[in-house]
Amino acid sequence: MIIYKYPFSIRDYISIAMPQGAEILSVQVQDRGTFIWAAVDINKPLENKLFRLIGTGHEIDSLDYKSLKHIGTFQLTGFVGHLFEVL
Repeated sequence: MIIYKYPFSIRDYISIAMPQGAEILSVQVQDRGTFIWAAVDINKPLENKLFRLIGTGHEIDSLDYKSLKHIGTFQLTGFVGHLFEVL
């Protein structure tokens, strides 16, 4: 296992190719960029992981919420984002 960081842009849905079985560790801002850190086995084949980014004060459908796993919350120049993995 190795810990990698994956950059992402601010948008509602984010798809990132990661090795199968990647364990999502954290989401944070670094040098004005947004990143997800994950423990990965680089010998495993890649799969696309889907994430949902929801800003504070934005509505979440109750059915959608049940299929989401909270990864973390971050702040970026006045925006507070809550990142969820879509299960």
